[in-house]
Amino acid sequence: MTDDFERCLGGGIMILDGAMGTLLSNNGTCCDNLCLSDPDAVYRAHLAYIEAGADIITTDTFNANTQALARYGFSKHADDICRAGVRLARMAVADSGRQCFVAGCLGACTASPATTEAYRRQANALITAGADTLLLETIFDLDGAIAAIKGILTAFENTGLRLPLMLSATLTREGCLPSGHTLEQFIEATRHSGAISYGINCGFGIESSAPWIKRLGELTHAYISFHPNAGLPDATGRYACTPERLTEAMRPLLRDCRLNIIGGCCGTTPGHIRVLANEIRHLTINA
Repeated sequence: MTDDFERCLGGGIMILDGAMGTLLSNNGTCCDNLCLSDPDAVYRAHLAYIEAGADIITTDTFNANTQALARYGFSKHADDICRAGVRLARMAVADSGRQCFVAGCLGACTASPATTEAYRRQANALITAGADTLLLETIFDLDGAIAAIKGILTAFENTGLRLPLMLSATLTREGCLPSGHTLEQFIEATRHSGAISYGINCGFGIESSAPWIKRLGELTHAYISFHPNAGLPDATGRYACTPERLTEAMRPLLRDCRLNIIGGCCGTTPGHIRVLANEIRHLTINA
């Protein structure tokens, strides 16, 4: 499947899914644990995104490493959550009848003495469970990303399976990681990862991200991804950007930037992905 994934990336824009947390809101508790406690809800979310047109779905494992799960008291379940996450995504793909790739999702963190081992263990579970690719996303701290990548590369070596690795950062309005590092520093410090794609996700809005998407394409020959939030949340935490408004805001980037993977982050739903996928199909037909 690795060769198939790279071939599809080279064949046009691929659609990533949207937010899992938006669909799986769990009253502030750990959404990742739903892979064990409510697997049907996770399966249905995956299927909804595939039916909406996603070519890549991300496992419900953003926080499923021992370091992040410690705050919920679920650290001992990390491996089981990761394995279940891949299994549920694979089930949804099989039942959909569509070609769709499963990205093992790893959420970024700050660096600590435990970071590298936590990500080695998470990556190992996702790889051996059958993920097609790994996505380390919402990178906000460069030191944390470097430590996580070290763990991921060790997992590749230990398993003998080198999956395509996608890296995606979240930026400030000034185009820096929240840790203060520039895009140039981010690319240079992670070049050894051999990432198949670099991207931007989450953040502060589509329009303000456009210059940084363009800059990213100038800094690397890797594929470029972008999965923004559905606008900015209001005082109640709700995202007001409709599927139509999101797609309209994306049109200039689709026209002017080198984009290979697009999808959604916080606040996006299968509705957003459906309208976005229809837009891509329209662009392809009229190209």
